[in-house]
Amino acid sequence: MILIYLVACSPNSKEKGADKIKNNLGQEIYQDKPFTQDYNIKYIFPEGKKGKTKLFKVASNRDKNIQITSSDGLLFPYNGHFMAPGELLPERTYKYMINKSIAGILSYKNQFVYTDEKTLFSNAWGGGVYNLHGMKKPNIIAGGNNFDFLISDGKKLIYLDKNGTNIWDASISGVISIKHNAKKNNFIIVTASSVSVFDPLSKKINSVYKGKGITCATSAIEGAKIVVGTNKGYQWVNASGHKIGELIVKVPWPEITDVEEINGSLWFGSTWGAYRLNEEGKYDYYSSQRWLPDNKVKDIEPGPDGSVLILTESGLGQLCFKEMTLHDKAMQLEEMTRKHFIRYGFSSRGGGMKNGNLGQLTIHDSDNDGLWTGMYLGGQIFRYAATKDAEAWENCKEALIAFERLYSITGVPGLPARAYEVMGFESSGYTNAYSDATRHLFEGSGYDVETSPWRKGTDKGWVWKSTTSSDEVVGHFFALSLFADLADDPEWKERAKKLVVSLAEHIFEHDLYLFDWNGKSTTWGKWNPEYTNSYPTNVGDRKLTSSNIVAFLQAGYHFTGDEKYKNKIFDLFDNHGYLENLMRPMEEIGKVDKENSDGKIESWAEMFSDS
Repeated sequence: MILIYLVACSPNSKEKGADKIKNNLGQEIYQDKPFTQDYNIKYIFPEGKKGKTKLFKVASNRDKNIQITSSDGLLFPYNGHFMAPGELLPERTYKYMINKSIAGILSYKNQFVYTDEKTLFSNAWGGGVYNLHGMKKPNIIAGGNNFDFLISDGKKLIYLDKNGTNIWDASISGVISIKHNAKKNNFIIVTASSVSVFDPLSKKINSVYKGKGITCATSAIEGAKIVVGTNKGYQWVNASGHKIGELIVKVPWPEITDVEEINGSLWFGSTWGAYRLNEEGKYDYYSSQRWLPDNKVKDIEPGPDGSVLILTESGLGQLCFKEMTLHDKAMQLEEMTRKHFIRYGFSSRGGGMKNGNLGQLTIHDSDNDGLWTGMYLGGQIFRYAATKDAEAWENCKEALIAFERLYSITGVPGLPARAYEVMGFESSGYTNAYSDATRHLFEGSGYDVETSPWRKGTDKGWVWKSTTSSDEVVGHFFALSLFADLADDPEWKERAKKLVVSLAEHIFEHDLYLFDWNGKSTTWGKWNPEYTNSYPTNVGDRKLTSSNIVAFLQAGYHFTGDEKYKNKIFDLFDNHGYLENLMRPMEEIGKVDKENSDGKIESWAEMFSDS
């Protein structure tokens, strides 16, 4: 996890009539203004219940309660938070409802309205809404402007006035949904082949759209238009039933299951996630377990505090939208990092989570403890330099101590370990430095043998991971150089500088290689011309490796003033083509000159296409 802190300094001056704030040097200062951040909360079934219950509809009320109809009765979401999924549990608030067979649910005037095998009723308004409907088990409900309701069991429609009197009914087979258009005070009725409008004043029903594969419809744009969802996209229709444009098929996923206008935005559910038509005419797409329990959307409804409720086959996803600044967001991520990912001062890798639940996380060593912590330390030292925040400074020192031990535990001057751990608790010995074909050789083979990347450390009872890579070294130079430059405590600056110089000296003294415990270079710790220029000029590693070693040597010169580092850079430039490697345009990288290859492609180039 990488945290980058963007923090505005105190303004020195403000241009008249403008929002831009500049400092005394005339430089514009970034203003950390609030933006809308979306995040999700998921609610899933308790262990052992998943897949055994069918979910139908979701609704919320003015008290921020959420309820779901299901094959196991009425459910409610419990105790969910960001990165801590909640559960779907049986709703037991009203005793007499525990054994009721609730078929339909509706949020009407911000209160729950239900149907069962006998009545349409609500527990709001003093319990005064209690109407016998005379149907077998209606599960589709829509409410009018004045406590009037149109309900259906999929085969028949009944219209109940505000007194609960059945004043109109009709037989229409295959009703999928009913939604009310409040602006026009009519009801939109959907079947798989038609969209009709029922007018409660005239008691007439008129077909406004016919087609195949219709799945849903709703009114939109102040009730002036109707959006029809199908299994191949969606269609705009005006109030008279005339199509507006063609069927829109260029959407994130065309097999639409529900459509709803929420807070002025059009939301679509599909068989592969949900999406919103935004103000730019593009789509904000929410899919996979990053956002939802699963991708098969059953129902979309407005939720509490401006959220959007997305009911799927296996649970409920609540999309929340919160105003925050970049600093607010960074602090939230910082809290998560400190609570869940810090191990020995490292920003660590973890596993064992289900459904994104951080409470189930177990952190452990990885090939990249130094690199990931380098990113984290870089963010913290930037934060401290900009704000002088005491907590940030403590985080910096703690991370530096972890870095120091990466160097001391190997027993090889200037060689950092990939990671370290208490002996016997390290994770699998497999690293990307070994191929799958040789993996079996070192798994469970113990320490201090050629086939294991784990070595006994200088500290008794601890082991360290060898084969440190070039990626790790980049992270070390990045973070430690920043620390040595930006810290304002002389003692701690010197400690960071000592590590940078030891690493630079190691690489310089070993002919631009990183030497491991066995006196041989690590698999990827190579920046020597023989290695770097072995790559063809069209392979990116040649350019990247050249830039890396020049930066490493520059760091060595910066912190020591020793001319040998500068001289080495110019030697690489003048005698080994590193300047040319650095300056080579990216447009030349990854391409093969087939005209000059005589039909033969060199082994490195075979990894790249000619496009």
